[in-house]
Amino acid sequence: MSFEIGKTYTRKKIQRTLRGEFVSYLPQSNHEIVAGCFTEKMNPDAPTEIQVGDAPKVARKARELARRKGQHIPVFIKPKGLRGANKLWIYRGIYEFAELINDPVAIKDAESKSGRHNELAYLLRLKQVQE
Repeated sequence: MSFEIGKTYTRKKIQRTLRGEFVSYLPQSNHEIVAGCFTEKMNPDAPTEIQVGDAPKVARKARELARRKGQHIPVFIKPKGLRGANKLWIYRGIYEFAELINDPVAIKDAESKSGRHNELAYLLRLKQVQE
């Protein structure tokens, strides 16, 4: 793979390299999740905890990743403070699914960090497997 930890990449470069949808937090190609692309604004604990929105397609992708235990995906974070961050994503390494949480208390706590009240279906926990 042609990504280096800590370096920034455009979403276009990520999509060209890994394929998958251009606008998705878990882009897929041929029904396989090929990456995780998470914004710090919506996911303040990313990359280890992702706040999964309640839109049907968004929740479905989280469940799909959960079904594919052991699948490794490269993870990119769009930082909220980096100038030009609307186009740059920082490569954080290879991660895999750890846990899908639908506990209302945990979700409410996560919502308080991002301000996304009553918008979450799950919390998706990932663990790093390779830097």
